Amino acid sequence: MKKRILLIATFAFALLFVISCRKSTQCRTCQTKIEDYFGKVAYLSNLNSINFSEARIWKSSDSITSELVDIRIANPEYLNFNLDINSLTNSAHETQVTVLYLDKLLFNEKKFLEDNIKGISRFSVSDKLFRHEFFQKKDGKYLLINEVSGDASMITTNTLNLIANKILFSGGVKNSIVVIGNSDFEGNGSKNNIDILQKRVKKYIRLNDRVSYSGLNAVEPTCSSPCPITGGNNCKYRYGGTGYECTYQTSCGGQDIAQNLISTAQMSTDSVNAAFNSTLHYNFRDNFLAKNTFATNFIDYYYELGGIYKDKYTLTVQVQTALLMFQVNSQLTKLMSANSNPNQILISPQFKSQIISLINNYKQIYNDNYTEAVFQEIITELNWAENKTIAQVRIHYS
Repeated sequence: MKKRILLIATFAFALLFVISCRKSTQCRTCQTKIEDYFGKVAYLSNLNSINFSEARIWKSSDSITSELVDIRIANPEYLNFNLDINSLTNSAHETQVTVLYLDKLLFNEKKFLEDNIKGISRFSVSDKLFRHEFFQKKDGKYLLINEVSGDASMITTNTLNLIANKILFSGGVKNSIVVIGNSDFEGNGSKNNIDILQKRVKKYIRLNDRVSYSGLNAVEPTCSSPCPITGGNNCKYRYGGTGYECTYQTSCGGQDIAQNLISTAQMSTDSVNAAFNSTLHYNFRDNFLAKNTFATNFIDYYYELGGIYKDKYTLTVQVQTALLMFQVNSQLTKLMSANSNPNQILISPQFKSQIISLINNYKQIYNDNYTEAVFQEIITELNWAENKTIAQVRIHYS
């Protein structure tokens, strides 16, 4: 029941994405850090020895805890390496990117053994997404962790660091993340800017370690090396077939949609400010959703939908969103106010119909498998919540 109620609150919250979103964009002021080492690294596997001639190593900010290692090799060398990983994981896949998680640093010795590998991420291409398989070594065998495996729209060092430091290693264990890519691979062509893999990794960590939303996201604002940033934060280092791309997340602020509604005389300034009441919306996020570990998934939805639909909405949808926000704001206030009539209906049939209409209009602008799944889940839960009272919502949420 909690899940259902939270999803109702989620869509009301998700409607706000047009005014307060984060968008991942290519860095303009962020310059990639020069590697701390460029040269040879040897992998002494159980089958043979592989010498990687062009390996780049970046140390962590403390130069002690962890390292990121980037290796590019062309076919047939990558194909031969892939066969070696097939034997380790007992799975046959034609991958384009392989990530080895080592329990040691490479900067000094420039070599590692199979024994040093504690986990493996394998990325193959499926349509325009990556297919990720994650194997964790347990009792000398590499076991597939299904909860961390699945579709991936991108590969970022922020996510790889979560796997390394929240799943495989803990307590400051020295480790290296070795990203080995097929240099003949030109990218998967994904236009989805949601880090689907990171969502899956976070969920796995929360379920297994009971890490809070705030605690887990504390690792994100700083950029995983080697990507320092000037004048901002929330940087990520994203891997693509043609190289790494330094990206960062910035606040959209919603000024574009508000100014557009005002400049086109669709709404007055006062009406726009009343519809997009950021104080109320952030209060709902911080004092309602963020109070429950499960509900923090919907905070993710909020930011993700903003990243997808930013710059895609039409004027008609902007106006429809703004008009619906007046009713959304009223319901949010009632839900959070101790003085509200507990017997009042929160989601009426008419209100539900308006929300579904807006969802359908956003889907006409853009939709993919991920957004479709989110929208369908919300619609299902809206159907359940129809005609429920404020008291019922609060009881199920508590």
